[in-house]
Amino acid sequence: MRRFAAFLLVLTWFTGTSKASDWSLMETDHFNFYHQLDYEPMIRDILPICVNELERIENKIGYRLSGRLDIYIYPTPYEKAQALSHFDRNDYEDRGGLTIVQPNTVHISLPGSRSALLNELTDQLANHLLIEMLYGGTVQERIKYATLLHLPDWFSIGLSHYLSRGWDSKADNQLRDAFNSEQFKAFNSLPSSEQILAGRSIWHYIEVSEGLTAVQRILHLVRLTRKVETALYYVTGQTSRDIYTKWHGTMSALYAAELKRRLPTHPETLTFAYPHYQVADVDLSADATHLVFSIAGTDHQKVVVFNREKNELKEVYTSELSASLLCRWLDNERIAVIQNSSQCRFIEIDKAGAVFSKHPLELDYVHSFDVESASGNLAISGVRHGSADIYWFENGTDSLHALTFDGADDLFPSIDDLGNIYFSRSHMLDGNTPEYDRMDVWLIVQKDGKRLSFQNVSRTPLETEIMPIKLKSDYVSFLSDRNGIFNAFAFNRKEEIYALSDYQSGIIRQAANKSRTHVVEVILHASAYQVFVSEIDANAGAGAILHPMPTLAMREFLEMNGKKPADTLVVPQLPDSVLATKIYFQSSFPLPDNIDSLELLANHERPRTNFKTIQVPPRHVKLEVSGLYLQLNNSNFLTSVFPAYFEPNDQIINRFGFVGGVRIEDPFKYHEFNFIMRASARFDHVQVKANYSHLKGQFYKYIELATEGQILKREEGYLRRRYRSYYGRLGKPLSQNLVLWVDQRFRFDGMLEMSTGSEFLDPIPQNQSYLAHGFTLELNRIQNRFQWGQTGLQASWTAAMGVGTQGKSGIENRLKLEYGKPILHHFIWLNRLYAASSTGGWRSIYFLGGQQNQFKPDYQYSSLLRDNARYFEPVYGVRNAPLNSRNGNSFAFINSEFFIPIHRWIGRKPVRNNMLRNLWTLIYVDAGSAWYGLSPFDNTNPANRTDILYGPLNITVYNTRNPIVYSFGSGLRTKVFGYDVRYDLSWTLDNNVWRTAISGISLGKAF
Repeated sequence: MRRFAAFLLVLTWFTGTSKASDWSLMETDHFNFYHQLDYEPMIRDILPICVNELERIENKIGYRLSGRLDIYIYPTPYEKAQALSHFDRNDYEDRGGLTIVQPNTVHISLPGSRSALLNELTDQLANHLLIEMLYGGTVQERIKYATLLHLPDWFSIGLSHYLSRGWDSKADNQLRDAFNSEQFKAFNSLPSSEQILAGRSIWHYIEVSEGLTAVQRILHLVRLTRKVETALYYVTGQTSRDIYTKWHGTMSALYAAELKRRLPTHPETLTFAYPHYQVADVDLSADATHLVFSIAGTDHQKVVVFNREKNELKEVYTSELSASLLCRWLDNERIAVIQNSSQCRFIEIDKAGAVFSKHPLELDYVHSFDVESASGNLAISGVRHGSADIYWFENGTDSLHALTFDGADDLFPSIDDLGNIYFSRSHMLDGNTPEYDRMDVWLIVQKDGKRLSFQNVSRTPLETEIMPIKLKSDYVSFLSDRNGIFNAFAFNRKEEIYALSDYQSGIIRQAANKSRTHVVEVILHASAYQVFVSEIDANAGAGAILHPMPTLAMREFLEMNGKKPADTLVVPQLPDSVLATKIYFQSSFPLPDNIDSLELLANHERPRTNFKTIQVPPRHVKLEVSGLYLQLNNSNFLTSVFPAYFEPNDQIINRFGFVGGVRIEDPFKYHEFNFIMRASARFDHVQVKANYSHLKGQFYKYIELATEGQILKREEGYLRRRYRSYYGRLGKPLSQNLVLWVDQRFRFDGMLEMSTGSEFLDPIPQNQSYLAHGFTLELNRIQNRFQWGQTGLQASWTAAMGVGTQGKSGIENRLKLEYGKPILHHFIWLNRLYAASSTGGWRSIYFLGGQQNQFKPDYQYSSLLRDNARYFEPVYGVRNAPLNSRNGNSFAFINSEFFIPIHRWIGRKPVRNNMLRNLWTLIYVDAGSAWYGLSPFDNTNPANRTDILYGPLNITVYNTRNPIVYSFGSGLRTKVFGYDVRYDLSWTLDNNVWRTAISGISLGKAF
């Protein structure tokens, strides 16, 4: 243990002496902002708003944040994804008992505007306040209540979104469309994102129908009783299912009244061939014959060109998901694409996808842009040092300079026929304080990239106007939610505003071609994106003018329920000296530990401007606990490779044990430490592993040390096993998803056999050591992780050569492919292909069959070729087939699984039981083999031959045994007390004979 402690201290010192990043720390009374020095003005601007939002949420839930919240600000989403890539790991593959400890840290990237940044910050503030309030503020409290309190997504995430953003027109538009397309007939069949949206609306419904203090009272009862249903029933007199029923009826009636609103009547409707993609950008060519889309999928983004005359779609450009794409027509043949990745780039392509040129843009992020048709120059809404301003980019000279620079969000530039730029700017309160949730239309009159004048042309401080485009005559069109849905409006020089659309669902995007003859609109309707192209009415000057109906606001909940705000307001019994408007807690509920009294809380005021900025020192190290390993385990987690000189069944057989450990991370420098220990129930088997990783910068580093001691009782005495291992990796990222690793491994195995009989015999030691070098090419294009697997592609190829005891050497190659695909939103299809081969004078022998962490595994004794055998390694490829069904120095298996979420169809109302909420079933097929020689059908395989010694005769009998083992069956997956549990029932086809169905229960692993 002392050696491992010294190892961790050395690594900690090493991290402290590594090269420091150019980061600064702004300390306030509430937050620690880690940021680059150039972003300090932006943080100073949003700091008062963050304090206001924090206090608003605290007032709403009746709880104060204890201590400070660490907030890390990254310049771009790409840098945030790279910095946090090692935190998103597939831990369930090895240990099912990892408990994530939610630290008081927030990681934020600059999303392109300060309004979006504030939304993300407020979401995180609300989430952390809820976690601290319900699970406790210390590590011990959060671990204690992690298994006692299980909150469904609609309750926890839906509430955090509602606390941070309330109920706005965007959420209302999404919910309206979902109800009008009858998606909410069964709550459990909804994808997680829509359940969260419904939860956000349900919380608003609870607050409106039950009073302004209902949320606070429910949360404090959940904190007290650790039961959601008890809290809901005590406050509302209804169960969660009753609340859902009434909410569903209210919303159905509310939105049914708006079905009278229409979709476009005569414009051209395009069939969008990408139902699972979101439209990020759209534009129409000058002659209106072609459309270009930027669409975002689950793992990448595409630029697609649509030919309106031939009704043809063509993909012309593709990028990774983290590299978002924007697109505009340069002319009728060429397309301008801006790619947001590690470096923003302007790319010129044609309609066929051929790339003409690439130009770097010295910006952190591009929010939106437009092209001047005459010159090909660009007006860009770009982010630099946290501020979104309008920049002018001269195509050909790559000159980039700012046209606005005064701290407001400047978004959605649109260039008119004269080269002037219309754009949306956040409204300025009192002329100097930005109000980021309200935007006006502004105009820049420019010539040759020089700003001549700058003016507000809409001047509507209480409304929001985005995406302005110049139409014919003196009209400018924009999108606004003034009637509750984002519809199109227009205004003229007389400041008269006209309605252009009155759609059932809001407009997501709009654009006009450079000739100003057509307008294209993207609308969310029936849970899909629909694209409409309309001709601009030249006679009317601004297109068809309608009279929109105002939407029914959410405050009409009160009228539908026959209530008024005064009827639902609950005032607690308070001392006369305390003002009711300043009380955060009901007097009947226990006070949190960080509040001494009601009077103290009521009179407490936090300073708003007390902050200081310091430079982060070069040797700054910030370590914090981020995860705990605590589980029951029935298998060996330390190594799956065992010395060949020892009976394999004694090593491979699973033994019940306990696992405990800790994960420590440095979120500032992206270092991570893990220390894990496993002990058997009788403590005759102890395993310890410590590792360090640093997956950031030009090279990735990973170091692992492991040790094991085991005492086995045999008939003739005791057997003591020892294991020591060192594993080091140095990785070079070749791209965002591809890493080349150089590996080094050293391991030592020792065995000491002792007799306890009447005669004492000297110990018989057997030792084995091995040193290997190799490389691994790893491709990781994981899209989403879920409880039992992931979607996307993960692949690796490893080649290693090693030398061991007595100078014996060997070569090993491994191939691993995993691919998961979502089907119909809910179903998951997983496929795996594993293969390996070990050759040379010292090779590994692979055992096929069985599954890890299974209770009472079955081991099949069969012929083994121990010649030149180095290690035995179980391969859990064909589950529930006996372990060692096949063996050899090569193996391959393929697996296909189809996961079905049963919890999606357990009733139409929210499921309350945590075990049922996590219930999945699956159907799977496995096939695999292990063999010696060139192929599984080679006659040299022991499985295919039998040698019989009969006196002087040596008779060899060749079998016609099928070397491939098959297995198929079904299983259940769920969580019990927060721990992953699986059950499988399968049938195995071995040598064309069906084995009796075998059932098995396992912990921690899905496969």
